[in-house]
Amino acid sequence: MLSTFRRALGTSLVGVLIVLVSPFATRSVEAGSCWSWSSTEQKLARLTNGARTGRGLSRLSLDPELSKVADVHSKEMARRGRLYHTPSSTLQRRVTRWRRLGENVGYGADVRQIHRGFMRSYSHRANILSRRFSHFGVGIRSAGGYKWATIVFATSSNPGTTLNMPC
Repeated sequence: MLSTFRRALGTSLVGVLIVLVSPFATRSVEAGSCWSWSSTEQKLARLTNGARTGRGLSRLSLDPELSKVADVHSKEMARRGRLYHTPSSTLQRRVTRWRRLGENVGYGADVRQIHRGFMRSYSHRANILSRRFSHFGVGIRSAGGYKWATIVFATSSNPGTTLNMPC
């Protein structure tokens, strides 16, 4: 199973960085007021911030709206059993009020394996360690014996989403 992940890591995990200004309307929520993260999502968030602080970088703020966007994509990947990035036009439509977005996608047996895969990939590590990002969202879904993970990075506080939030 690990060798399958390593093969997938070498061919399927590719970082995405989009630099645009969004014209879309925003729905915003107070941070954490109606969104809760699973223990696996919290763990990936801690590992991500640990990689940053271990290199003298500031922590990223975990954002509920970006997490909703990440969760929707992880759910789609898990349902299809296929690793792929959110199409740029879809990501631009789902996240509002942003100037720069990044996305990491991966899958593995557990969160530590996914995080190790991200840190071994130049483009994924670059997103995690970028000084330009200040906020991120984490979504993880389980299917087929794997955890399917998406991290969405952004530069704006309260970036907003066009997706329906729970409140």
